[in-house]
Amino acid sequence: MNAELRFGNANKPDKKPQSLYLRIRHNNLYWNKSLKIKIDAEDWNFKKREIITHKSFNNPIHSQHLKEVSERVNGIYYTLKYKSEHFIHTNKLIVDEWVKEKKRKAFIELCEDWYTDYLKTKEVAIQPFLVDVMQSHIDRRLKKEPASFKDRYRRLNDFITNIRGFELFWNKRIKTNRLDAELLFDEMIPFFRDEYEKGCLSTATRKDGKPIEFSGIGLKDNTIKQIIGFIGQVAKKQKKNFEFHSDIFDEFSFTPEDAPKLALTPNQLSLIMEFSDRDNFPSLDNRIWFFKVMYYGCFRINEVFASLKDRTPKQVWENDIEKLKDAKGNLVYHWKCRNFKQKKFHYKKIPMFNELGDLLFGGFENAEQGIFPDSFPSFSHEHTYRKALKKICNKVGITEKITPHAFRRSFLRHVKKKYSLNHSDLMQFSGHQTERALLIYLDDLDNNVPTEANLNQKTIRS
Repeated sequence: MNAELRFGNANKPDKKPQSLYLRIRHNNLYWNKSLKIKIDAEDWNFKKREIITHKSFNNPIHSQHLKEVSERVNGIYYTLKYKSEHFIHTNKLIVDEWVKEKKRKAFIELCEDWYTDYLKTKEVAIQPFLVDVMQSHIDRRLKKEPASFKDRYRRLNDFITNIRGFELFWNKRIKTNRLDAELLFDEMIPFFRDEYEKGCLSTATRKDGKPIEFSGIGLKDNTIKQIIGFIGQVAKKQKKNFEFHSDIFDEFSFTPEDAPKLALTPNQLSLIMEFSDRDNFPSLDNRIWFFKVMYYGCFRINEVFASLKDRTPKQVWENDIEKLKDAKGNLVYHWKCRNFKQKKFHYKKIPMFNELGDLLFGGFENAEQGIFPDSFPSFSHEHTYRKALKKICNKVGITEKITPHAFRRSFLRHVKKKYSLNHSDLMQFSGHQTERALLIYLDDLDNNVPTEANLNQKTIRS
């Protein structure tokens, strides 16, 4: 028996995306099965009959998607390939009789049984990605509708783009049966409010062909409510075809608040950083260390993960730290760390305050002598830091709804005020590429502040 994957039933290039097919054939017996997984012709190797997972200059989230689809497809293909080859060796007389009598129906039923058995054992793995189901839903219902529906199609497409932004930010994709209340309220909504960079996945251009610049961090709560409502609508329409988490139908209620983008005062910051109730707060030291790194590095949560996770202090020191001259000619330690901007991670080179050297290396003097901690404190799931911050704020009497992104805002406001830094200096820390994006974090629009500070070895909280 011969098993093969095909791009569409004919395995021929096409301008439109085609479903992948699995064909098993033996003489005049054959079985074709659509796997209901569509890809573009440019993502299919027609000679090798496999998905192209490594492409130059490709969108990273698309590449990750192709790898995951390839794993799903190959799981089905190799399982049924093995079953068919094993069956022909152990049941040759039966198969010869089917060929002679042209009993194609019996052959198809056998292949269908193999396929059904595989699906039962891989029930979770075969669920599609949420954004794919949502995209297919609006494409099928609205894309070919009259011009009056274009605005609605564009708005719903923007909602899907927002979810893709979350997946890209955390480098993970959400399957339909994995979106529950915990993921939504502990991870997605905080991201949409505080981390989402508007236009980060946009391909919109001006008349001269240059990309349109977007400014602003965070979506309005009413927009978040509409995204959640759209997810629920798609789930209700598609629940006969795919498995969705029950929370989508039972618990997804969200009341918009549009809380202001808050920063911490120096006193509030001290209350958090010096909090010491370890008996009632497991892993408190690790959480406080993470918050301090966020603050002194002017980081988003995922930038801390990208810069430090799975690395040692010695590796960071040897590969990412260098001394550069400041405006006055003084040598200042700089850290080449990760900065998430516009579809992928970039790098920013931040001048390092003494506190940051203490957090990472136990002090610059130790690092210069080759003395390093064995490792950084262990990393937890990202939303545990949000939960910990909320509990600490409640305990110390901070009533405002503070999120981890407030450390980033607080740093920029405090360091500007204390050292009279101008906006170009602040952008070294924030990683912003335009002043317009930086201004969202500041509490005034004054751009004429002189710079007189030696940034190294300074404390900025007091």
